[in-house]
Amino acid sequence: MISGHKTGAATPVPPTVCELCAPVGSFDSFQAAIDGGANAVYLGLTDFNARLRARNFTAKTLSHLVPLAHRQNVKVYVTLNTLIKQAELEPVVHTLYQVDQVGADAAIVADLGLIRIARRSFPGLRLHASTQMAVHNSAGIAAIERLGCSRAVVARELTFEELRAMQASSRIGLEVFVHGALCYCLSGLCLASSFLGGASGNRGRCTQACRRKFETGTGQGFYFSPRDLSLADFLPRLSKLGIAALKIEGRMKNAAYVYKTVSGYRRLLDGDTSRTPGELLDQDLCRPKTSSFFKGREQAGVIDATRSGVGSSLGKILWASDDGILLLPETAIAAGDRIRIDPQSGFEGVAAEVRSVAATGDGTRLRLKKPVACSVGERVFLVARKDDDSRYPATRFQETPPDNAASPTGLQMHFPLVKQALADDRAAAVTPENRQCLWIKADSLAWLDHLMATPCQRLILACGPDQLENLLGDAARLRIWKSRLVPAPPPFIAEGELCRWRKLLDAFHACGIRQGMCSNPGHAALFGKRFELIADAPLWCLNRGAQSALQDMGFSRFTYSWEDDYLNIKAAASAAGLAYLYSYVPLFISRIRPAVRTGRDFSDTHTNSFFTQEKNGLYYLLARKPLCLTGRKDKLFALGIRNFILDLSFCRVEPGLLATLLRCYGSGERLPETSIFNFKAGLR
Repeated sequence: MISGHKTGAATPVPPTVCELCAPVGSFDSFQAAIDGGANAVYLGLTDFNARLRARNFTAKTLSHLVPLAHRQNVKVYVTLNTLIKQAELEPVVHTLYQVDQVGADAAIVADLGLIRIARRSFPGLRLHASTQMAVHNSAGIAAIERLGCSRAVVARELTFEELRAMQASSRIGLEVFVHGALCYCLSGLCLASSFLGGASGNRGRCTQACRRKFETGTGQGFYFSPRDLSLADFLPRLSKLGIAALKIEGRMKNAAYVYKTVSGYRRLLDGDTSRTPGELLDQDLCRPKTSSFFKGREQAGVIDATRSGVGSSLGKILWASDDGILLLPETAIAAGDRIRIDPQSGFEGVAAEVRSVAATGDGTRLRLKKPVACSVGERVFLVARKDDDSRYPATRFQETPPDNAASPTGLQMHFPLVKQALADDRAAAVTPENRQCLWIKADSLAWLDHLMATPCQRLILACGPDQLENLLGDAARLRIWKSRLVPAPPPFIAEGELCRWRKLLDAFHACGIRQGMCSNPGHAALFGKRFELIADAPLWCLNRGAQSALQDMGFSRFTYSWEDDYLNIKAAASAAGLAYLYSYVPLFISRIRPAVRTGRDFSDTHTNSFFTQEKNGLYYLLARKPLCLTGRKDKLFALGIRNFILDLSFCRVEPGLLATLLRCYGSGERLPETSIFNFKAGLR
């Protein structure tokens, strides 16, 4: 049975001004979080959460855990923070019902359709906007509030001053990550795992593509692998801002990690000055630490190109056999400790428990409890100590509640409520037009002259503010294009840049431009009701509920996701949808400069070829094989889709490429050396 508190703890953790929110991936981690002094825990169920590889919980075990947490004055937040496909709408409504019935304190959400269903059918369930929604400025916070969320887990790429400005204007609570692993990509915008194998990070199946080893031809490195975040030194400043919660990442980590980090931050928040933040937190056996952008936009120390995995470095293998390795350890190691060996290929490391440790004349020999394929030169990391595991052994806890455990009624599928929730969640019918509409997207004004003689009916301009200001000053060119022009701001606009973008869009409206394309919820506030709004692909729309939510937000059209598949598009087909037929898909969009030169070609261990580009202060990773669905246009047309996008972003300005694309668009051919992404194989 799970105990309520560690031995010797006299009283529950008192409430604090700033909530400390701990990661829970298992029952033993739940106990560790409570013992460490968490005010709240966040956890996932077996489906619809962004950490599907964690052990997670069932609805029945959740019904046991929630009242147990509440008796300790600890809140429970349930992560339902993945994108939902059309066929999953019914089961996710059942899940929402169960989360609501067990008395969870909030659901952490990311899918617009799920938010809409929750607000309409479960009005008593609090919603927190996941960091997957990429909330990064005050406009985004306002949009999240209008959707009905009471808290926003903000992006992890903010500076302290940006966070301060957002907090000052926010009417909802803000939650800030202060410790744990960082994604290279802006959260919620990563398509690398999906593009390289169909396992979407936006659907909880991330294969950690940013941790891979890459090769440029002159060298190798983990060019996109960030250090782990630690904002312990900023706690005094953070606590004065009025932030609702400080959040620790780590639902995939063990109970020892949870206890160490939670108890360390608890001491710091409670004013314990007997030990420094480093003394309290540096032994979490994870990666070296960074404060990311909290000190400002400096880039130094965020990427560690020499390693990708977690753990304290033990050194390199000097000799290896089937059941043992020899090395000169850089830190103490003992029998029962767990190590991880990182293969030179750059693939995910293999973990093993140490059976015995013996000093030899050449170093220290470790015998392992299971055979591990490894070779000389590969790096070894200490990832867990035996003493840590003994404090929170998995066998100490029941993973299912006892038969006589109090459990709320009505946890079974509630079909009348499901039917009611889904009946009101269908996008309004849009009659397909007979003719096609060709939209062309460009990120450079240099394309405009080449597009003059083409059948381009809408021009999406994804340029930076400098180029857009130049266009506003070119009256002749603006006169030619203004009836077809659709400005598209970048997916990340820092707080300090909002004013400039508002002025730009005001100027476009004054010139007679009436359409705008948005790639973040906060963009809608920048355009306002004066513009007809189109949702771009990063405003993910995988179900009819999301289509309805976008309509509620004032969008007349939406764009199918780059990573979507044919069967899901068919299930949620709408004439209001736009489909990309050609695009260099942004696999990563980041504020972090990679450890590889911009524009340089490089490859991974699977021989996939990539390049990077910097645009508007953001760094993009793109595959050399662009998405091309011109050969599938007829199938999309048969579904009632009439609006198609040819995306010239990240392309060199070459009339020959444009001519080839237009020929394939007309004939239905597919360009060679391109990808159809998940269109046929399916999105997982």
